[in-house]
Amino acid sequence: STMAVDQREKLIAYQAMPSVRGCLLIHQDQARVASYWRDEHDVWWELSVSDEGSVHVPCLNVDLSLDHIYRGVRFTCMDEPATS
Repeated sequence: STMAVDQREKLIAYQAMPSVRGCLLIHQDQARVASYWRDEHDVWWELSVSDEGSVHVPCLNVDLSLDHIYRGVRFTCMDEPATS
């Protein structure tokens, strides 16, 4: 998984770019999305949503439900062996 790199180096790099207004980090092993956005005062905010609900993307003025984001995704328990 690249999540650790995404949460550290990439997020810091994105936040340093003035043209980037927001970004989403979408977890691959669970229904969890972290939304980061810059407000009109150039302050960054974070909101994480897990399991159900929706995440607002201010720079696009849209709400995305976790059901929609993860449609067709089946998570496997980390304790279970993967099957084909």
